Amino acid sequence: MEYTFWERIFSVKNFTKNRKKQKIITILGIRIKLPKYENVRIVKLMGGLGNQMFQYAFGKALEIKTGQKVMYDKSWFRDAKKFIVNSNNENSNGVVIRNYDLDLFNIKIKFANSNQLSNCKIKINEKNAFIYDKNLLKKQKSACYEGYFQNESYFKEIKEIIKNEFIFPEISKNDEFNQKWLKRIKECENPVFIHVRRGDYVNLGWDLSVDYYKKSIEYIKKQVKNPTFFIFGQDCEDYIKNEFNLDADYEIIGEENSENKEDWKDIVLMQECKHAIIANSTFSWWAAWLGKANDGIVTAPTPFVNGQDDIICDNWIKIEC
Repeated sequence: MEYTFWERIFSVKNFTKNRKKQKIITILGIRIKLPKYENVRIVKLMGGLGNQMFQYAFGKALEIKTGQKVMYDKSWFRDAKKFIVNSNNENSNGVVIRNYDLDLFNIKIKFANSNQLSNCKIKINEKNAFIYDKNLLKKQKSACYEGYFQNESYFKEIKEIIKNEFIFPEISKNDEFNQKWLKRIKECENPVFIHVRRGDYVNLGWDLSVDYYKKSIEYIKKQVKNPTFFIFGQDCEDYIKNEFNLDADYEIIGEENSENKEDWKDIVLMQECKHAIIANSTFSWWAAWLGKANDGIVTAPTPFVNGQDDIICDNWIKIEC
């Protein structure tokens, strides 16, 4: 590469090598090659544990499908805390602001730095919640992806990889509360978990009617011999005792895990159940998808949220709510 006199004094040259953009600065005849510019895709993490798991699974599928580097952005967890308005960690819309939780898993997550985020000029937003969009998995120049990507179709082809990534820690043998429930669930012929989501769902108007749970229980009872029901939920123990009146024997797991900020242990217990009655929540969605229930019967409410059902897996049973 030949340089004129003035170019030897100072010049900036851009060129492409092996499809990667590079830049050379020449100062007084000294050439400085800047680091190679690398195209990266950055997936924004936000929401609760279930949402973060969907976003990570989407990113993993994107990386494998395109063969391009995928990184993650967790700045939402810092920024969202600025809008908490009460002791329940809710914002002004009544939504609970969650913490980053993917460090539960033994997975290596690459986080984008401030330079990579600022250099990411293309912003790709999920257009329709729950709806699979195959175009999102196409090759791109550097791009930032924002959405929840709550559809199994994004990562169905790499199902086993995702299952191996999302392995929760073992419950300690010294954890008397959870060891007791693990033992109880494993002793049952056909344990069934029921997930009740209240809390901020009541604020949002997304809480499910008791009728959904009654219909689901009746369906399970017709299909399964000697089912034993275990009810999980946060901020709902009094509601269950006062309002449910279910025609079935059930046991309430209690709220010790949520009070100890160890909700993930509820998922570990749910995974041991052979069948499931999930809420319109990604929390119990993952418990069913990762656990034994995915080979049994899983009932899900229809419509799931805002009239959308695409999040419900094909082998699950839709129950009107």
